[in-house]
Amino acid sequence: MYLLVVIYEKYIFQIIELLVYSPLINKQNHHVEHHKNVVENKNDEYEKNMDNRTSDNIKPESLSKQNDYENMNQCNNEENVLNRTKELNEEHIVEEILVNKQKPLWCKDNVTEEEHRHFFHFLNKNKSYNEDNKSYLYNMLYKTDAPLSIKSVFYIPEEAPSRLFQQSNDIEISLYCKKVLVKKNADNIIPKWLYFVKGVIDCEDMPLNISRENMQDSSLINKLSRVVVSKILKTLEREADINEEKYLKFYKNYNYNLKEGVLEDSNKNHYKNSLMNLLRFYSINQNKFISLKQYVNNFRNNQKNIYYFSANDKNVALNSPYMEPFKKQNIDVLLLLEEIDEFVLMNLQTYKDAKFVSIDTSQNEDFDEAVLNTNKNDNEKKQSIFFNDEQKKELQAYFKQVLGSKCSDVKFSERLTTSPAVVTGFLSPTLRKVMKATMKNSDFNDNTNNSNNMNMFQNLPATLELNPSHTIVTSIYHLKNTNQEVAKLLVQQLYDNACIAAGILEDPRSLLSKLNELLLLTARYAYHYEKKDIQENTKDQPIDVKDNTMAIDNIVNTKENNTNDDSVMKEAQSSNL
Repeated sequence: MYLLVVIYEKYIFQIIELLVYSPLINKQNHHVEHHKNVVENKNDEYEKNMDNRTSDNIKPESLSKQNDYENMNQCNNEENVLNRTKELNEEHIVEEILVNKQKPLWCKDNVTEEEHRHFFHFLNKNKSYNEDNKSYLYNMLYKTDAPLSIKSVFYIPEEAPSRLFQQSNDIEISLYCKKVLVKKNADNIIPKWLYFVKGVIDCEDMPLNISRENMQDSSLINKLSRVVVSKILKTLEREADINEEKYLKFYKNYNYNLKEGVLEDSNKNHYKNSLMNLLRFYSINQNKFISLKQYVNNFRNNQKNIYYFSANDKNVALNSPYMEPFKKQNIDVLLLLEEIDEFVLMNLQTYKDAKFVSIDTSQNEDFDEAVLNTNKNDNEKKQSIFFNDEQKKELQAYFKQVLGSKCSDVKFSERLTTSPAVVTGFLSPTLRKVMKATMKNSDFNDNTNNSNNMNMFQNLPATLELNPSHTIVTSIYHLKNTNQEVAKLLVQQLYDNACIAAGILEDPRSLLSKLNELLLLTARYAYHYEKKDIQENTKDQPIDVKDNTMAIDNIVNTKENNTNDDSVMKEAQSSNL
């Protein structure tokens, strides 16, 4: 009896399973067989139709296409049957798909250009590779064992990545340790001004249990950052020496990033030398962008300074009075076309013991002897002297008296050739613009202080340098005793003209009243001497030329109702400048 119970328990579950699941299995098999019969019937019909066609009307090309169509239809039919039946199958159907198709390129010793392009597009998240897509300008495969074990690959795109509507620049360089991702954006290793560089850094010396919080204070991270950034900059230096034209294409897109790096690194000076070698500025003499190294190599005799001039336009810079001595002595000047350039050179201060000197804001003491025309012979020096020491002091005192607080000092310049005067020792237009923007955005500034701020910049003193050989300067010296009103007006207008040339005149409308006075004096002078010349030439010709003289008098007599015009004409007849 016990044996029967055991046998019953052993087979009862199999009997129940057969009774319950056999209808489902039979139904499923019937479903599969039905689809197979349908497919076979369709294939048979297709073959019969093909056989009914005459062989004469079928070309070899069409036969090959028909075979392709048959194979394609057969594969599609089998796949459709499988898709309809696999969900009802008792067993699991698994399709193996390779997910990580991209291999670690930075671990390879030799990488082809094609592999670099594929990996670059992989980093850019492009789903498919297309040669028409934007590629990189430079690629860098860097491996080293000292001071750290580093395997890395970097790319610089042809065009700067768009950062529109983004609050910050995300670093697109991933940090790995032995092919294990530590951080997707290595912002604590790559500085923000190198955000355009893409790539991967794999450092085997990094502990795997490191956390994102203590990475910022880790000495290993700082060392890794110094090594990687220095390598990127050194590679750019080498590429610039190999192909300057290609590097200028890079510099056109990324010059602001390099200049930002100079400003951020001004306190640490970790990358100062490398960044200075990467900078390019426009050369007046060579008419192209050159490096600081090229400028120093082309120094003139006894030249010790690097001269630069801030201007937004090349033609304005070339016609500036500050350029006169440099063009005469054929001394090169670097033209700063961007506002940030002046701040960059102010932070650098020197390059290989050569001092950066601005040709407009600096004074005579900062220039080399070649700029100050000290190589003139004795005859030229004698011809250039128009005032003795006593007369110079007298004229300087008169200018200071007329200009007042607007002018801090008056000097005689040895570098001017055709211009009567220039101003030096002033706050440059770029710095003025930055200070205005800062004061405008400050909390303590309001509408009542706007006019005060404008007056503050307008009244900033500057040094006036005079050209002792210019006719305007010598005329002012003689007029200050004979006609003080005219001499005073000329002094003020001469200073304003110098401020216009320097780009520091705050409100040009302030010149209108003085310009109108100068026009009035010119009209009086021209009318007086024109009439005087006509009278002298018509003494022996009483008929025809007398009519011409009377015509000039009629111009005055026809304006009797306008008292202002009458007074002008009367003064013109009696004035003698």
